[in-house]
Amino acid sequence: MRVPRQRAAAGGFSSGGVRQPARLFFVVTHLRGSHRARHGFTLVELLTVIAIIATLIGLLLPAVQAAREAARRTACTNQVKQMGLAFQSFQAARGAFPSGGWGYNWIGDASMGLGAGQPGGWAYQVLPFMELQSVFNSGTGGKQGEVQSVVGAFTCATRRSAKLRPACCTPANLGATVANQAKSDYAANYGDASTSNGVYGNPSSNSCPCFLFAASPTSVSEGTSSTFKWPNTSRITGIVFVRSKVRAKDVTDGLSKTYAVGEKYLSPDRYEDGTDGGDDWSMFTGHQDDTLRTTNYNADGYCGPMQDRRGYADSMRFGSAHAAGFQMAMCDGSVHTVSYDIDPEIHRRLGNRADGRTATVTGEGDTSGAGTPYCP
Repeated sequence: MRVPRQRAAAGGFSSGGVRQPARLFFVVTHLRGSHRARHGFTLVELLTVIAIIATLIGLLLPAVQAAREAARRTACTNQVKQMGLAFQSFQAARGAFPSGGWGYNWIGDASMGLGAGQPGGWAYQVLPFMELQSVFNSGTGGKQGEVQSVVGAFTCATRRSAKLRPACCTPANLGATVANQAKSDYAANYGDASTSNGVYGNPSSNSCPCFLFAASPTSVSEGTSSTFKWPNTSRITGIVFVRSKVRAKDVTDGLSKTYAVGEKYLSPDRYEDGTDGGDDWSMFTGHQDDTLRTTNYNADGYCGPMQDRRGYADSMRFGSAHAAGFQMAMCDGSVHTVSYDIDPEIHRRLGNRADGRTATVTGEGDTSGAGTPYCP
C-alpha cells in the first residue's frame, strides 16, 4: 500500500529528495550574517582595543627601560672592576699604583716605559694589564693612532657610545693636530686636595702642594732634565697624581677604604661636543681634570658626587649618568655603587689614603671631621 508523503511547510516542497528553497535561503542568509558579525568592528570597539594596547605599552615601556639600564649599569660595573684589577696588577708588577703622568699637556709614549717616567696618564699605563697591549704600542711616532684608539671599556653605555669626539688641544708629544680623539668616562682618585686651577704654564706655582692642575714640561728633554721644577706632591692625598709612586703600604687607611678609580661627572649638554672642561683632552693625558677627580670638602665648597645634570658643568667631582649612584673601585679591587647622598666628610676621607680617620664606602664612620686642610 502506498503511504502518502507528508506535506511540506507552506512555500516549500517535500523532503523526499526534492529541493527546499525556503530552508536553503534561511541557511545562506544566516551564514552571511554570521560572516559579517565575525569580521566587522564598531568604532567604539576599535578605540577600546587601541586604548588597551596603549595602556599595556605604557606599563611595559618603563620595565623595558629599567631592564636595559640595569644591563648597562652591570656592564659599567664590570668595566670599573677591570680597571680596579688592572690597578692591582700594576701595583703587584711595578711596586706602586699607576702614575698620573707628566701633566695635562702629555699623552702616552710607548718608548718611555711605565711609572713616574711615563708622560701618559693612568689610563695609558694600565692598558697592558687590560689585554690592550696593542693600544699601548700605538703610542709611538706621531701617536695619532693612540689618541684615536677608541676603547669601549672606558665608556659607560648609560651615558654615551664609544666613539671619537672633538678635542680642544694638541699635546706636546702628539706629532700633528688631531681634531677628534678618544675620551673616557672614568677618573682616578686624586685625593681631597684643593681644586684651584690657576697654574697653567707656570712652573713657579708648582710650589703649592694641593693644586689639581700642575704646570708640565714643554719638551721631553725638559721633562727628563734634573733641573725641571716638578710639583711638590708631598701633601697630595690620593692614589694617582703627577709622577706619583703610591705603594699599597702607603694606603694606611686601608685598601678597602680608599678610592682608586671610578666614574666621573659630566654635563649631559656636553657629552658630544668636547667643550666640557673635564672631557676636552685625550683620555691618555696625564695629571688633569679629564683623568683625575677630587673629594675636596671644606668651608669653601664640596666636590661631592653628582648624577649628570643638564645646565650644570663641573670638572672636579666624581659622578655618573646612573640614577642610583656612581661606580667606584677601591684600592683592594672591590667595586661599589656609591650613593650621591654619601656624607661629605665620609666621601672626603675615602679619597684620602692616610688621614687616619675611620670611613667606609657604605657611609659608616665619625662625620665630625674638620674637612680638607687649606694649602699654606
